[in-house]
Amino acid sequence: MNGNVTIRILSVIVIPVIGLIIGMQPVFHVDQQARRDVLPVNEMSRTVLYRFHIHNSTNQPVHRACFHLYAPVKQTSTQRCTKIQSSHPYEMKAEAGGNQMMIFPLATVPPYASKIVSIRASLIMRTTPWETGPFGSYLIATIENKNIRNLAQKLRSDTPRETADNIYRWIIDHIQFTGYTREEKGASCALARREGDCTEFADLFVAISRAAGLPARRVSGYLIPEGEVLKPGAYHDWAEFYEGGAWRIADAQQRNFDMRYLDYVATRIVPPVLSAESAGGFHQFYIEGDGLTVKMD
Repeated sequence: MNGNVTIRILSVIVIPVIGLIIGMQPVFHVDQQARRDVLPVNEMSRTVLYRFHIHNSTNQPVHRACFHLYAPVKQTSTQRCTKIQSSHPYEMKAEAGGNQMMIFPLATVPPYASKIVSIRASLIMRTTPWETGPFGSYLIATIENKNIRNLAQKLRSDTPRETADNIYRWIIDHIQFTGYTREEKGASCALARREGDCTEFADLFVAISRAAGLPARRVSGYLIPEGEVLKPGAYHDWAEFYEGGAWRIADAQQRNFDMRYLDYVATRIVPPVLSAESAGGFHQFYIEGDGLTVKMD
């Protein structure tokens, strides 16, 4: 009898608490349906989360605000984005190369008020690259630099992979990592000064590779070996080269050649030739609206 009374009391207490917890979860707006089939042994599903604080620092309301954000790339040689959920409605703009830009039209932001935008993306990751389509324009020289051309001829070998490995190892041996810098200095500066951050490491690999006749590109995203939450400090640039019908990582700054694909979440493939629009654009996110600031958690 006492046991029955206890069970009834617990049921009255526990059920409302569970309901309260469920009610606290954000409402997500779904863009695509995730696949539900069984994955091959060299594939795995992964969920990544990220969140942004948008704040009005003025004493006036901000009307017609708009938040722009790169979502994970639709498909690369080792990543497929199968579903995107968001705490706020958005429009998806597809760009060249599989880039996906999320555009959030925000209602009026009151004075000193904040909005929190949360994103959840479902990914299928692959330990070895899928074969992909043609490499297109990724042989076009990024810059005209005699020193880069001469170095490329010295490092060029009999096969694309050997050439990529030679370039990768040369950068490791000769370029010093400076830590993150806000300004993009480019491949010529990295070669002249023999230093740079992850962006310069990637740019230099791409420039030498293309000068040697090897298709290469720069990719931006997050280096996240563990966990689900994307943090600003994990933002990273790396290079990829095209060999055997697939794009393969050559991340000299992280000492990673064609390995650890599960650690890399791509959010932007840099176009082979930057247009005036893309050159003056953004890499991760930006906010439209006077007096608004945005910060990634």
